[in-house]
Amino acid sequence: MNEIIMGLYEIEEQAGKMMEKAAVRRQELQEENRKKMEDSAMEMEKELEFIPQDGIYALPYVANAAGVLYNKDMFEEHGWEVPETWSEFTALCEQIESEGIQPLYLGCF
Repeated sequence: MNEIIMGLYEIEEQAGKMMEKAAVRRQELQEENRKKMEDSAMEMEKELEFIPQDGIYALPYVANAAGVLYNKDMFEEHGWEVPETWSEFTALCEQIESEGIQPLYLGCF
């Protein structure tokens, strides 16, 4: 019986030593990971560093799309063609205006 108790104490002692070693190793791994994260953050900061160079710099203020809405029924009724170039557009506006119709309307939504 004493041998069994002594064996259990040895097992318990070995388990305690293993737990201590595991805790030390866990601490080492945490420190290694912290150092890697610090190094990585420092690299990113360096990559994002802005050193002005000669030239022109700009940042977009607004990005949007523009277009012109038109009344298909009026185009069919008057035989107008949808313009494909700026010069065709301005010529069509002049033609529409000569017919007594306001060619453009600027509205707000």
